[in-house]
Amino acid sequence: MCFKLLNCLLLSKLLKLSKLESETCEVSIYDINGRLMSLFTIKENQVPKTISLEAYSSGIYFYKAISGDKSVQNKLVIIK
Repeated sequence: MCFKLLNCLLLSKLLKLSKLESETCEVSIYDINGRLMSLFTIKENQVPKTISLEAYSSGIYFYKAISGDKSVQNKLVIIK
C-alpha cells in the first residue's frame, strides 16, 4: 500500500512505516470494538520505523496513522 503520507506494510509481525510527512507520526491501534489498544509515536529519525505486533492475539484490528496534516487508516488481520 503506498500513500503520500507514508507507506504502511505488514511484514510478518511488524507494521513498517516510511515516507513520513512530518517529524513525528502518531499510530493508534484499535480492536474490533473500537477500543484503543496501543498508541505509538514514531520519530522521523527513528530507525527502524516499525511497530511489533507480537503481543496481539489473533483477530481484526484497525490502525490510524497521522503525520502532519495527513492521515491514513486501515484494517489489520492477525492470524497466529
